[in-house]
Amino acid sequence: IAHAFSLMLELINSCESAYRASRLRETFAEETKPAATYGRIIHVLTTHPTESRNPDIIYYFKKIQDLLERFLADPASADWQELYVLLRWAWLIPMSKQKKPTVMDEAEYIYSLSLHKDVIDLYIEQVKKKQPFYLRTWVGGDKDGHPGVDEKTMLGSLQMSRKFLFAWVHERLQIYLTDLEPLSRSANEKHKELKSLLQMSKELKQHLGKVKRIQKGDGQRLNLCKEKLEKVFIAYEKLFGLESAPLADLRGLLKVFPGLVVPLELREDSGLVHEAVKNPPTKFAISRMLKSLALLSPNHDPRFYIRGFVLSQCESAADLAAGVKLVEKYLGKAKLPVVPLFESAHSLHAGVEIVEEFLKSPARMNMVKNLWSGKFEVMLGYSDSAKENGSFPSRFLISSAVQGIENAIQKKHLQPIFFHGSGGSIER
Repeated sequence: IAHAFSLMLELINSCESAYRASRLRETFAEETKPAATYGRIIHVLTTHPTESRNPDIIYYFKKIQDLLERFLADPASADWQELYVLLRWAWLIPMSKQKKPTVMDEAEYIYSLSLHKDVIDLYIEQVKKKQPFYLRTWVGGDKDGHPGVDEKTMLGSLQMSRKFLFAWVHERLQIYLTDLEPLSRSANEKHKELKSLLQMSKELKQHLGKVKRIQKGDGQRLNLCKEKLEKVFIAYEKLFGLESAPLADLRGLLKVFPGLVVPLELREDSGLVHEAVKNPPTKFAISRMLKSLALLSPNHDPRFYIRGFVLSQCESAADLAAGVKLVEKYLGKAKLPVVPLFESAHSLHAGVEIVEEFLKSPARMNMVKNLWSGKFEVMLGYSDSAKENGSFPSRFLISSAVQGIENAIQKKHLQPIFFHGSGGSIER
């Protein structure tokens, strides 16, 4: 009975998603004005271990949703026999994994949805339309929110997103190479430009194979792949007079995911960060996570892998300074933005004062401009502020804090970024 009820709820979700997708397609089909250039919105994905689904059941319900979308587009295409079979198959599979959920279950659930090949195609479409669309995730990096998170889960989450993205890259590259196969067999060997392109394409495939797994020095190997891709792209365009569509897609993907991973957010309690600064890395997981990050990208931008280091319960400029010290301790420089999380009534009231105190130092101003790209990010805690103050007061506090903090950051000629931590099942 419980399984039947769960399947019914999933089927309702599929119906709602299919209807929503259908209506959105109708809306955008009628849209004639160019899309608004609103800047960047970055989606930070998260889930709860108990919300993770069995990937096999996701596969069948994705097919059910596709079938329903086809029906809404063309009622004559209804294939109720196929729907019946899919439901019979779904009946035979457990809804959730039959073991204690882990961080990797969360990661697999999120990436199986957000990095499905059809969805990746949509990201590339956004790039072509010059509409920026970026993803991050908490999963594997939220040390404060999950006692099981450490350097192993961080690397595991990065590797899992790499697996999905690499499969997409491999498929696109194979399309490109398959198109060149007849040329490699039959073209005149004296054609130097063609011979050079074929050789570079072969080398590109070899180098991409080396980034299938994330290991020490991954940033250097990935950067070499990007250089090879750019040379092949330019050589192809020069030789044939037009772009290669598969190679253009690869370039687009690396704009959205420059580290060929979904970047993580690290988070730790400010009090523990103060302690971690004074102690060796063996004592604190957050220290080992930063140390592992340093090994991945010793000479490249760590933000390809980790977008920010969030300090929960940040109550003072001293807390922010401790976060910077910890990053400097393991990365040499503060190459990773430190993000204060204002979630209590005190921190939301004092947010302007904390930001101004931190940015008062000329050295820190130079750090933000040169190492953080002139951007200063602040996270706003919706859940904890609501627990402490109630829903309406928390929203009022956040709204008031945003206006003051935005002005304080802009007065320093920096670009403010607000991370709205409005979690919960609906948002997830």
